[in-house]
Amino acid sequence: MEKVLLLNPPGDKLYQRDMYCSAVSKANYYWPSIDLLILSGILGEKYEVHILDAIAERLNPQICMEKIRKENYKAVVFLTGTASWKIDFEFVSRIKAENQQTLLIGNGDILLYDAENFMNKYPYMDAVLFDYTSADILDYLSNSYEKITSMAFFNNGNIVIKKQPVRVSEFAYPVPHH
Repeated sequence: MEKVLLLNPPGDKLYQRDMYCSAVSKANYYWPSIDLLILSGILGEKYEVHILDAIAERLNPQICMEKIRKENYKAVVFLTGTASWKIDFEFVSRIKAENQQTLLIGNGDILLYDAENFMNKYPYMDAVLFDYTSADILDYLSNSYEKITSMAFFNNGNIVIKKQPVRVSEFAYPVPHH
């Protein structure tokens, strides 16, 4: 079974990256990322899902990279945000430099509003999630691009942006892996 890593990248501060919001904790508290929990349930239907929360585990970039190197991931879904994007992109660029085949998929507030600019500036990022509760990521990973409704991604060297309006109706997702 192919493996996918859900990554909250390491940082020099206690970054909170969650539900398209980001900040730096002003105290010594932290909560788990709902984004990654939900994605674990969605991806767990077809992939072996690994979760690496470098902030919660207080991992420095070197140790985090060592953990990532031990596996052969089809994709790494990483969190980012306005509070941490520079350090996040510096870190994930190292993942792509070591394994060009690994797909890098970003998720975070800063990408939600400026995906095309970031994908042009950082072409090693293969895709951006606009809705972490949808199954679009499964369609993307299986190359079923026509089914995608809320992602930005490269296709034949071109950036494709499919962005449906925010859902106001009820929705469901599979049970997250805890």
